Amino acid sequence: MDSPILILGPMSSEIDALTAALTEPQETMLGGYRCTAGLLDGVPVVTVRSFIGMVHAAAATALAVTRFSPRCVIIQGTSGAHDPALHRGDLVIGSSMVELGSYYAPHRDAGTGSDWFAYTFPGVQMPVDQQTERVRALRSDPALVALAEALPYEHGVKKTGTIGSGDIWNRELDVIDRLHREHGTLCEEMEGFAVAQVCFMLHVPMLDVRVISNNEWYAEEEFDDSVGVWCQEFCRRLVAAIDRSFG
Repeated sequence: MDSPILILGPMSSEIDALTAALTEPQETMLGGYRCTAGLLDGVPVVTVRSFIGMVHAAAATALAVTRFSPRCVIIQGTSGAHDPALHRGDLVIGSSMVELGSYYAPHRDAGTGSDWFAYTFPGVQMPVDQQTERVRALRSDPALVALAEALPYEHGVKKTGTIGSGDIWNRELDVIDRLHREHGTLCEEMEGFAVAQVCFMLHVPMLDVRVISNNEWYAEEEFDDSVGVWCQEFCRRLVAAIDRSFG
């Protein structure tokens, strides 16, 4: 089999449709992560149920990349909007990912409460060009971003920009607004930066694609993971486009 495209989905609702579409499926368990290799419309693909969170995302990516040597990695699934202009069903192409869970909280005396707005985000330590640097953002592969931007999407608007990642679920609008204004985040999820970090270390092109499942700016737009199938449909088209362009 040619070098496959590796596609991760944290929840069943974010990966099962793609896995079910594979022909000649062969399942492998790496740790606790179910990896299914097969053909998606004739293109070699490996789907991975990676579970929610940064540690799971990093572990599943590292194990699967080492085992299957993919040509590229796609992390996809649902996300909560930061941009008030986005609504449930809209699609975000992550040109870059920022890490939201690593922060510095200045000293405050006991009994004086907490002030999240005083926190700063120094980034995470990574080896860059044989030196250790603090990295706040990592970029998706520009060629993959361009391919995703060129594809149609019929369930809402499609927007390219920054995705925030962390083991967090923000529901405070002032916090969401600050992250959107200061860091440019269109939405937040719990895996993208971790996948990008592993792919950066292992020199594998990657892309983060997310469908908006909820938006705290609108009370009627509660979390709905059923839209995850729309992101999978889009990624199925993206797989074909990648194979045509780079196969």
